Amino acid sequence: MDVTAKDTADICLFFDHLFDSVNGNFHKVVDGKVYRTAVTKNSPHHQLWRNAIKVMETMHFVDSVTKQKCKPQPPTIKNWILTLKGFQNVVKVMDTNGVHSLLLRNFNQDSLENMFGALRALGYRNNNPNCQMFASSYRTLVLNNFPSSHSPGITDAQLEQQINTYIAGYICKKLNTVFLKDCSKCLKEICTSTPTGQHDLVKNRDYQLNGKLNLKFPNTTFCQLVQNTINIIYKYLPSICHHSSLKCELVQIINKTITILTSLTDIPRNIYEILLDTSETDVKMALNLAFDI
Repeated sequence: MDVTAKDTADICLFFDHLFDSVNGNFHKVVDGKVYRTAVTKNSPHHQLWRNAIKVMETMHFVDSVTKQKCKPQPPTIKNWILTLKGFQNVVKVMDTNGVHSLLLRNFNQDSLENMFGALRALGYRNNNPNCQMFASSYRTLVLNNFPSSHSPGITDAQLEQQINTYIAGYICKKLNTVFLKDCSKCLKEICTSTPTGQHDLVKNRDYQLNGKLNLKFPNTTFCQLVQNTINIIYKYLPSICHHSSLKCELVQIINKTITILTSLTDIPRNIYEILLDTSETDVKMALNLAFDI
């Protein structure tokens, strides 16, 4: 065999070990891949990285035509050296903080790319957000993935209250957009100017463009109204869902059942009718939004 073939084998094996060392996903050797294991204090990765850094510091790219050193040099080798030195520091820091075994496959760029992809999708492919827009989008993404039926540190009752308040706020905003038209007297009857803990989800979902809150913060009375409406829909919908006049029947049932509307004295009576007439559709839409959080 030609001696140059051995050189090719050596460089292939070198990079095979190098790729394995930063792609470990097993705690023990599998298929003879010694370096595709977790990095620990006494693992062979450290010696490999020290040797690899020295070797790559002597490497350079050669022009295929002139056979001379390329100018400028591609950043590949330089970035590999930075990556290895970075992992050396990461391992030291993690070991100091009590993490003595690292699977480096978890250190990849896919998660970062996915996050920026989600940010672009949320902002309708806005590739140049300012700091405020980025922070708002990031906060929304975190909240989108945070609530679940088993979220740590939050009870089901707290989560349900936050979702109910968010639904009520959605209906407040739609009522204002379509009917109230920023009537301060009307909004005072269904919204509060002093948000409390039950409005945490609404506050965190709000985009404060130019320092102005854009979502509505429903008061306790309106939240109770919306919750009662939802309860009625859940109670009666299964038995009448096949009826052709479903919406009209639901509105009639809500009209007969809900009495809390009488406490909202400063809103014209026709607003009650509008709310009841649109409540089934609005609650359905708001529930879809809430279950997507």
